[in-house]
Amino acid sequence: MCEVDGVRLGGDLIRPAAATHLRRGVLLVHGGGWTTGTRADYESLLQTLGGVGFTAVTVDYRLSPAVRHPQHVEDVKCALRWLRTHAAELDVDVDKLAVIGGSAGSHLAAFLAYTPDDSRFEGTGQPSTGGTKLAAAVLHGCPNDLTAYASFSADQQGTVRALLGTQAPTMEQLREASPRTLVRAGSIPTLVLHGQNDTVVPLDQATGLDATLTSFGVPHRRFVIAGAGHSDFGSDPDAVGRELLSFLQEAIK
Repeated sequence: MCEVDGVRLGGDLIRPAAATHLRRGVLLVHGGGWTTGTRADYESLLQTLGGVGFTAVTVDYRLSPAVRHPQHVEDVKCALRWLRTHAAELDVDVDKLAVIGGSAGSHLAAFLAYTPDDSRFEGTGQPSTGGTKLAAAVLHGCPNDLTAYASFSADQQGTVRALLGTQAPTMEQLREASPRTLVRAGSIPTLVLHGQNDTVVPLDQATGLDATLTSFGVPHRRFVIAGAGHSDFGSDPDAVGRELLSFLQEAIK
């Protein structure tokens, strides 16, 4: 799918049946604390989205400690450029593309959402053309404000240090790696999903992002998943699925 610094990054694609085809595309970005995980982690959601009419793509990106921020962002931006470049042959409307990410993947998805065509984060991956604009974003369990680092658990701090490639991150580094700081008036519609009992990424991360989106007048929803922990769908996953599909159908008509 993409080539970045001589590394080939793969992806899996599903195309919907003609009878359900909506001409909408979704990029799925897996989690794993920026150090683990693969695109296969989203296989189930990939199949679900394809079944209801979305052309969906799961992507891999390079992991820490081999790379550090913002190289993970650059990799998923490269994947988005690939999807936009191939939109016509996939019969997808290039203006109807969304991103879904979970945990660390939602952190990267938020960077995609709030930095369209931003040279600071585009990188040198191929394809280099196509652009990185999106129409909507779904962020599940998103660590969007890393300046709260001092309040994180030891494990959380370890993943942030891996992301940044330093054992002593500065406040400037933490702020630069926090996608919440990039929200602006005109940012794309966002669905903020978060587990009620998330002990990995505190619920106040979702609360803070909700407040920031509100302050800039960005269309969004916040959905707290009852009984859920980190990046799971709780005791009623169908309700979460309905919320997700409702949001996508409304945000990318």
